[in-house]
Amino acid sequence: MAKHKIFIGGYGVIKIRLGDSRSTDYSYDPMTEVLQIFWRGKEVARRDNVKSGDAFIVECDGSEPKLSRMHFPNHPNDFLMYVLGFGPGTRCHRWDYYDKTLIEQRKEKLFDDRVEKKISGDKYILTFCEDERGKIYHLAGMIDSKLSPTEYYEILDKWPYPIRYPEFFLRVNFEKRFKLNSQQLTKLFRKWNG
Repeated sequence: MAKHKIFIGGYGVIKIRLGDSRSTDYSYDPMTEVLQIFWRGKEVARRDNVKSGDAFIVECDGSEPKLSRMHFPNHPNDFLMYVLGFGPGTRCHRWDYYDKTLIEQRKEKLFDDRVEKKISGDKYILTFCEDERGKIYHLAGMIDSKLSPTEYYEILDKWPYPIRYPEFFLRVNFEKRFKLNSQQLTKLFRKWNG
């Protein structure tokens, strides 16, 4: 089964092929906020009230595709750790959980060929390791309270790896969730895009 992701930007998409599928297309109209999925030329799924920054999964198994919304953590701290790659088992909400999780994750992921790294501040610490080829392994992340836009920017600016989501999706969500301004966003993406 193929799963295709659709990230909604502030622009329209007029019936474009979905990934490598030969029979599935999609369109998005930002004026009406409608996302449509077409299979073999006919509409098979439709979502209304779709906004810039939303994301969807289309499951294709040879029959009529299924459309579902991608769900992300609601709290800004969890969303930040999520987009940086910290899964549910590595995102912590208390310092004692962080300490326990870090010990467990080190046993599972920190081997002789990997170097432990972290970024930290007064209210946060994100610990990970990297192997000789530069592959990252997330160990434990902790953000203990709501951060200011400056603190969210600080974490993102320190983050040394590419983030696996499209820039327009991140821009919309970083502005909405972290209250980052256009100057901060431009600096971040200029840095990440080289």
